[in-house]
Amino acid sequence: MKTNKIGSPGSPFVGLKDIARKCEVSVMTVSRALRNSGGVSPATREKIIRTAKEMGYVPNLVASNLLSHKTRTVGVVVPDIGVTIFPSVVKGVESVLNRENYRIFLCCTFDSPAKEYQEVQALLRHRVDGIILAPASTLESRDTARKIMASGCPLVFIDRMIPELEVSSVTVGDFEGAYQVTAHMIEQGYRKILHFAGPRNVWTADERLRGYREALREAGLRVGRKDIVRVGFSIDGGMAEMERVLGRKDQPDAIFCVNDPVALGAYQVLRREGVNIPNTMGLAGFSNLLESELLAVPLTSVTHDALTLGQLAARILSGRMSAAGTTERKVVHQELRPQLVVRQSTLRNS
Repeated sequence: MKTNKIGSPGSPFVGLKDIARKCEVSVMTVSRALRNSGGVSPATREKIIRTAKEMGYVPNLVASNLLSHKTRTVGVVVPDIGVTIFPSVVKGVESVLNRENYRIFLCCTFDSPAKEYQEVQALLRHRVDGIILAPASTLESRDTARKIMASGCPLVFIDRMIPELEVSSVTVGDFEGAYQVTAHMIEQGYRKILHFAGPRNVWTADERLRGYREALREAGLRVGRKDIVRVGFSIDGGMAEMERVLGRKDQPDAIFCVNDPVALGAYQVLRREGVNIPNTMGLAGFSNLLESELLAVPLTSVTHDALTLGQLAARILSGRMSAAGTTERKVVHQELRPQLVVRQSTLRNS
């Protein structure tokens, strides 16, 4: 079996000494040429670079990172990458950081603060240069975020935040979006609007609940004790709760769901049971997933520009990583404007 010798074309073990020997120059000259430093003539630099390519030279990133004290890696910690906005969020983050030669460690917490803490511990042990985090809880994630901050690792919150901490963030106008969709349902003649809410102490869920309450308050409609139902963020949660609601005596005439996955679950039950959407019961979500537009009765929702969300967070983090080791600690909060997308599932008066 024929194998490549060290220093031969295609060998994975080509080093600076091999290139120096081939070009009949010093190792220092090769190093300077490959780093585009001064002290090397254009002709020599061109010869060294050409020879390195021909020999299949691959830079030793471990040694380079040790010298620069950087790993060129970033941790991205999100709840889930199933039927959620977060695949697009991660795509946005990667599109920015990849151009800057960063690689991503992707971690899913499934909204468990304990798992979130474990994932962050692992990222810090790997000496990532920065972390983008969607906190699992505004309360239980505080210690995790503080641990990141105490380590000196740059941190940016995405989609969710912990208001009491001085950490840069990129979010969507959850309160405004929830207010808009609830007000729209009221305009369509719905009066008994339930809210399938997310978990307590999650920024997005709390803000959307607040927007729902405010729209009803301004319309002079009372929010009853049974009008707010905690279902989580999943399709299964939406299905299970919709089945329970259909068994109640006091039937609502509309449901505003904390996100589109919950609405998709509710939608499946309503269609299975033959409930007319939107005339018997209106239905709306939040996040405007592609699946929502493709339903037989397209779902009213709120646009959640996840790609831009990820790009903005990555740019903020990039700036923080560039300023690492300096006194630059400017905190930036960016909020994307939501946009109501009205579709057939709430057009009762059409």
